[in-house]
Amino acid sequence: LLDRVDADIIAPIYPLGPEANGIETIEAINTFYLSLVEKYGAKNIIVMGDSAGGGLALTLAHTMRDQNGPAPAALLMFSPCLDLTATGEDQPALERRDPALSINMVRIVGKMWTGDLDPADPRFSPLFADQSGLPPTMVFSGDREILDSDALRLKARNPGIDHRHYPEMMHVFPVSPLREGKMALNEAAAFIQAHAPKPS
Repeated sequence: LLDRVDADIIAPIYPLGPEANGIETIEAINTFYLSLVEKYGAKNIIVMGDSAGGGLALTLAHTMRDQNGPAPAALLMFSPCLDLTATGEDQPALERRDPALSINMVRIVGKMWTGDLDPADPRFSPLFADQSGLPPTMVFSGDREILDSDALRLKARNPGIDHRHYPEMMHVFPVSPLREGKMALNEAAAFIQAHAPKPS
């Protein structure tokens, strides 16, 4: 992405489970985001994440909306994990084609992060939250990953989301050297440029 857009990319180092629980992680991310807002302004920030980071990005957007906080200019997610219960009706079929992830893996890792709290809590599984009032949002997923279900269900709940659905692609394929990965990065860069502030 750095080769494709004229922007700084800031990768936060946030608390991970099981040493930290989900609440601690979410609070740390919110605090860090608000510090960036104070420094750069929300209209200059596009939040993105892949896999678990994609779920955290959506949770951040929900939190800002629900608390009347400063929304980022846009939201970009690659193969986001949005449902730690992994209860999508299509996920058993997707699992048979997924070379990287399994339903059981999502559930086990999810419990390591949520501890005694309910994995279906919308703070941890943002798919179950209200999906209205989001900033412009783009999501990438492939049909060889169980998290394709999360992206499809998110799109069903908010048809305004731009979902880029790639056949035969696996988890977080945009980071791969494949032709499809380069295509996805080009699309992501165009999305960033479309929602970045224009020079005055």
